[in-house]
Order: sequence, then C-alpha cells, then structure tokens
Amino acid sequence: MSESASRMSPEKWMEVWPEALEIWGRYIKLKEPRFTRRKKIPGKDSATPLAYIDLRQMQVVVGMDQVERYGLQDLSLEILAHEVGHHVFAPGDLLDAGRCISRIRKSLRELAGESAIILNMYTDLLINHRLQSFGLSMDQVYRRMRSSAADPLWDLYMRTYEILWKLPADSLCSVVDEETEADAAVAAQVIRSFAADVVRGSGMFGAICYYYLKKNGSARARRNMEPMLDAEHSMEEGQIPDGLVESDEDEDAECSYPVFDESGEWKNPKDNEADKSESGSGGRGQTRMPLDYHQILEAMGIKISAEEAAMQYYREKARPYLVPFPVSESVESTERQLEGYEVWQPGQMLERINWFQTLLRSPVVIPGYTTVQNRYGTSPGPEKGIRPVDLDLYVDCSGSMPRPTISLSYPTLAGAIIALSALRAGARVQATLWSGPDQWLKTDGFVRDEKEILKVLVGYFGGGTAFPLHVLRKTYLEQSVPDRKVHLLVISDEGVDTIFQNDELGNAGEQIAKQALEKAGGGGTFALQLYSSWEKNQQLIRASELGFRIHEVGSAEDLTRFARSFAKARYGKDSTGQKAQK
Repeated sequence: MSESASRMSPEKWMEVWPEALEIWGRYIKLKEPRFTRRKKIPGKDSATPLAYIDLRQMQVVVGMDQVERYGLQDLSLEILAHEVGHHVFAPGDLLDAGRCISRIRKSLRELAGESAIILNMYTDLLINHRLQSFGLSMDQVYRRMRSSAADPLWDLYMRTYEILWKLPADSLCSVVDEETEADAAVAAQVIRSFAADVVRGSGMFGAICYYYLKKNGSARARRNMEPMLDAEHSMEEGQIPDGLVESDEDEDAECSYPVFDESGEWKNPKDNEADKSESGSGGRGQTRMPLDYHQILEAMGIKISAEEAAMQYYREKARPYLVPFPVSESVESTERQLEGYEVWQPGQMLERINWFQTLLRSPVVIPGYTTVQNRYGTSPGPEKGIRPVDLDLYVDCSGSMPRPTISLSYPTLAGAIIALSALRAGARVQATLWSGPDQWLKTDGFVRDEKEILKVLVGYFGGGTAFPLHVLRKTYLEQSVPDRKVHLLVISDEGVDTIFQNDELGNAGEQIAKQALEKAGGGGTFALQLYSSWEKNQQLIRASELGFRIHEVGSAEDLTRFARSFAKARYGKDSTGQKAQK
C-alpha cells in the first residue's frame, strides 16, 4: 500500500460516501459518517469494530484505530458500502433481525447465547457477496485481516468466501479438512439460494456453524470475530420491533442442516409431509412464549428486563383484539335564559309581573300598558356525548395460573385486551392482581397510564387464593361514589368464591360485593375457567343473584375470545345508560 494511502484522512472517505450510498439506491437517507478513535462503543462494553451503524443517530461510525491497525485506509468504499448494506439489505430492519435471531437460536441449541455472532457472519456473507459481484474488492479486506490463530469457525467462514468468490484455497485461510470443505460448500449454497430471502437462510446457516462454534468455544470465536462484529451494535436500545410475538410458519423446518439436490435446489423437510401447508414461508405460525421473546430481544442487543419485555409482549398480542369499550351517553339538556321583557296582560298570573322593570318604565302603574314580565327562551346545555364506563379489573394470579413473564398467561392476555380497549374508548382502569392473603398489587386508583396497568398485569405471586375484599371495600364503601359508572370484572377460576369470605375486619364479603356492585353502577362480570357448570356451584349462584353475570370458559384460550366479545356482545354500540347495566 502506498504512503499516501496509508495516510488517507477522513476527508478522503467523505469523497466516496455518496458512491457508497448509490450502490444500494438513490434515495437512501443517512447522516454523514462519523469517525472515532474510541476504544469502546459509548454505553456498551464492546470494543469498537471497524465500523457499525448507530441507529439512534442513523449514522455510520468508523473506528479509525481498527482501520489503521489492519491497513484498510484505501478500502473506504468497501467499508462504508458494507455498513449501508446492513441498513438496507441484511438484516435491513429490526423485525427481520429478530426473526433471524429466533431461527439461529433454535439451530444453535445450547449455544443460543451466541446467536448475535452467527447473525453477524451470515449477514456479512450476504452483503459482501453482493458487493463483490458489484466489483468492489471485499476480498482485500479479509486478506489484510487474515488471522494466524487456528479457529474452526473462522476457517469455515473464510473458506465460504473463497468458494463464493472462486478464490484459490489458502487465499483467506489455511487449507481446511474435508468436513470443513463440504460444510463451506453448503454454506456458500445457502448464501446464493437465499440472497433474496434473508430470513429463511439464517437458521440453516446457524445449523452449519453449530459444531464449529462448539469445537473451540464461544469465547474464542467472539475474540477472533470481534473486529467484524458490527451488526450486533446496530440495535438501538429501547427500540423494539412489532411482529416478533408470532413465529414464522416454517421456522422449525428451516433451522436444520440444509440439504440441496443435484440442481442446487433446497429440499424443504416439510415437502415430505402428507398434509403440508399451502401457505408460504412468510406466514405466521405459533405464538412464541414470553421467555423466548425476551431472549430474542436480549440476543439482538436490546437491554430490557423480563417485566418490560412481557409488557411489550402482551401489548402486541392484545392489539389485534382491541375493541371499543362500553359507553353511556349523557342526555342533552336545556336551560331557561332571560331574553328580554314583554307586556303583562290582565288575566295572566300576577306573580309574573317584574315590578322593578314596571316601575322603571313609569311610576304610574297601568295594567296592560306599563306592566311588564320577563320573556324567556331556551339555551342548549351540554351537548349529548359519550361517557365511557370505567373498568375495575381483578386478575387472579394464584398458583394455578402461569407466570406471565415465562409462559403465555391467558388471564393476563384477556386482562390486557379489555384494559387497553377501555383506554382506547377514553375510560379509566383500576387493575388489581391478586393471589393469597396480603398478596396483591394494584394501580394507583383509576388511571389512564397504559404502562402502569400492564406492569400490574404481568406481575405474579403464585400463592394461595383469597379475593382482595379490602380493595373492593376501600374503592366503593370508604371513598366517595365514583363520578362515572364502573364495571367490575373478575378473571379467575373456582377460587373466585373467596369473595364471599369475611375481610380482615370481619365484614361479610357478600355484603361488600353487593354494595360495591350497586355503587359501581356499571354492572359486574365473572369470567371463570371452570371444570363444571357454574349453576352447580352454590357460591356462584349467590354471585349471580347479587347481579354478577357469570361467563364460563372451557379453556384458557376461551378467555381471549371472551375478551374480544366482551364489549361487543354485552355492551354494544347502542347499549347505553340503563340498558348497559342489564
């Protein structure tokens, strides 16, 4: 490399920046690159790689120390174009990155924690192969970064490039054994076959890398790959893509070691199934569990707690089911308004005479001439409007219920669907999570804060069962009557009958429930998962007699259908005022 090239300044890199954008498209909008000599990425423990994209700033960041360490000053176009490729092609967006991570995690099994490394290798292969075909010298980057350290994963990676670019063996790495040669050939075929469908090939590539990652351990692989790990730094913390709750339909089939026929076509394992699906691989499959969802986000580099991930999970899971919440209409009123005065005629009621105005007109009172009375018109009062029915929600999280942050909890999902629907309609929500005695969590009264409500719903106690009568008592009997109608909704199972026990003060639960229902004014519902008809349960019969509507669900999944139809069936668009309480 010439002396002038070795001294290439950032200004020279800026000259090729428009060309790097033009390679991928004419309308790509990114800030001008930023050049740094930081040893670590701000806010992270990771060392600064050659380059990466800061999604928060929408800007490519170039680590000049690394560039100079490997003598890559004259390959500015290759490096900049590669980073733009991560933004627009592989993975392109956070949703596709998450879908790829999910597949790679499955293919790596117990090594799923290293999914980010494999995703980085896979997307780099896709981008670099395309850029090499455009005439850029991507091979020169790896020639100069060639490592003398023996690492099976690195050798597989470099040999894949040699096959893709038809380079002689030993161009980028030492001559490999027959097994690595065969696996590199399959990896190259995956890159060629799925260049237009980035997500589908990710799990297959992970399956190829699994044994190589396992041979020397993930720590060594990460150390060797560190200068190249740019994609895992592209994920913006706090930016969570929608669409990761549901898995892809063919995800499991596409996370195994790939097999290609003689013509180079991939053999889909599902093709051998008698009842294969007619839908394409882009269809959505089963719902992921909240734990899997959280682990995918963490593998993407998004720092998020299990609680925060669960809140996002149930928010997204509930969104397709949201419906307007029950409302009641306020009646339009009219008020009398003084418009002026008119002559009072004999024969009219004497008390209508406005004596003050009469005497102002003339000190001599002549009935029918000087006597006047007030003339009134009407003025419209408050316009006829809609007043949402507030929601008082009680969700059972005793030991018979799943933990919402690990498994899909249908009571939590049902509560989220109804609570978010209520917020959408303008209502306020008080959410209470309950289990055994002294095991309860609630919002600070009736609120419109979505995060506060979801934070309560994704909580968990897993203890015994004791309905929080003290919450019911304090809300309706110890405080002023609510200024708007409230609907009481309890999501539970047979344990709901603890509502008829005495509270901590010795008050009868039945009386508390009865008075609370009367003061709430918006009706009450028990949505219960039961193993026999509620009409055979004397306690539930008593609840029905008090005015609670009992909705029986045969399975946990039925709660979702109940939540969706709750507002429609029982509080339809025309169900207002007294009708809404029936």
